[in-house]
Amino acid sequence: MKKSQIYFRDMSKQQGATLIVALIILAVLTILGVSNSQSVLLQEKMTFSVQDAHVALQSAELGIAEAEAFIEANVDVNKSNFADDGQGTQVGLYTQGNGPADIFDSSTWLSTNSQQAGATVHSDVPAPRFIIEDTGISDEASDATSVNIQGYGQSTGQGSVNGFRIIAQGKGRANETERYVISYYGMRL
Repeated sequence: MKKSQIYFRDMSKQQGATLIVALIILAVLTILGVSNSQSVLLQEKMTFSVQDAHVALQSAELGIAEAEAFIEANVDVNKSNFADDGQGTQVGLYTQGNGPADIFDSSTWLSTNSQQAGATVHSDVPAPRFIIEDTGISDEASDATSVNIQGYGQSTGQGSVNGFRIIAQGKGRANETERYVISYYGMRL
């Protein structure tokens, strides 16, 4: 019996050091777990942001393609549908030198002064918008070399090559994600 009494007496002398060490280790593991979960959330936000930027860029490129098709289908030799303020018979068509000064201003992309494309890259992404400015470039030697259109159809056809500056705005799934693409398009009128 004396052995069991000694055993109980030794246990009563313990001060709880094992419990304190276990609690410290548990606290450190909890802090590591919380910080890792915050890191994962931050990485998910960054991944969504990159993906949304790609969607917005694809949308803007779709706007460029639709603007080029619009030029081919709707622009005539006298360019009568172009206006200084972009609000002529068809909105978003600006005469030479009168395109919007600030393409990043939200008022540039209203339905009163820009065209909306007919297609979208995804159902939850707004359709891109575009504006077209007549640059008035012809296929005369001095103008043609500056935009690399010299020889473009000069041997056949009638008329001169007219240049157009196309600016397209694409948005991502998050409405604040925007991408802008500027392109130049030449067409023989």
